[in-house]
Amino acid sequence: FFFSSRRRHTRSASVSWARRCVQETETMLCAGIAGCVTECVALPFDTIKTRVMMDTTTPGFFKSLRKATSNLCKEGCHSFFKGLVPGLWRQVAFASARIGLFEPLLTLYQDTEENTSFIQKLIASALTATLGITIANPFELVKIRLQEQSNNEHYKNSRDVVGKIWKKDGLKGFWAGYKPNLMRNIVDSPIEIAVYFHSKETLLDIGFFKNNIFLHAVCGFLAGLATSSIGNPLEVLKTRMMSIKLIHQKTTYRECIMNIANNEGYSAFYKGFTPYLFKEATFNILVFCIYEYVKKLLIKE
Repeated sequence: FFFSSRRRHTRSASVSWARRCVQETETMLCAGIAGCVTECVALPFDTIKTRVMMDTTTPGFFKSLRKATSNLCKEGCHSFFKGLVPGLWRQVAFASARIGLFEPLLTLYQDTEENTSFIQKLIASALTATLGITIANPFELVKIRLQEQSNNEHYKNSRDVVGKIWKKDGLKGFWAGYKPNLMRNIVDSPIEIAVYFHSKETLLDIGFFKNNIFLHAVCGFLAGLATSSIGNPLEVLKTRMMSIKLIHQKTTYRECIMNIANNEGYSAFYKGFTPYLFKEATFNILVFCIYEYVKKLLIKE
């Protein structure tokens, strides 16, 4: 009887563990799908943002924005979608880990997500962001290299970027700009995810909204606003460090900060804020709405 009971307990634990693995895999799949769909919509804002942040000669936010938009229009409408392929692969890696593993990780703190504090959400989202960006950095590097160039100055396509990086720097070359990218995501992602889930909980608790797409859109916008306001300087540093121009100059992280501060002024750390805000707001509204919708379709509670 003792051994029979023990076998039943072991079998029950194995089934429970397998079921949990399946649920977490489904959650990551939902996050990956949401990230890819949103990337297709938000990419034009991201391309404009990259061009503005790379512009070191045009004074003034709006002049730089007008110049970047005008140049992209001259290159053709397809130019707004430069880096789409590596961008999608980035979302497969990054969104799946950052968003998909967030809620399962919260269960390590509490049995239910409703009882977790804002600090616990910050820690969980920082951990998932670190994992996600470590895997996704090569894809983001390829994406930025394609976005910053006009008329295929340096690269023909994603495969050409990969080949030239591998030939010049080897495997380590794909993690160029990793330090500012990691710092940006450790700051941005906890704010983004924690603001979304915490504002969602708060608005539901006070009965101001029902759990519907309108609530998800409002919380997504709040998350995007918080992210772009705080993370813009780190986004500028990350974009500059991943640029082919600075890679050839072997510029360090500290040198990049000092060059921006001394040559362009501290206001340059908020270059590209307008398209970055549009990109983050659009991305967060869509990614969380799609994530919640796909999760309802695929995952049976």
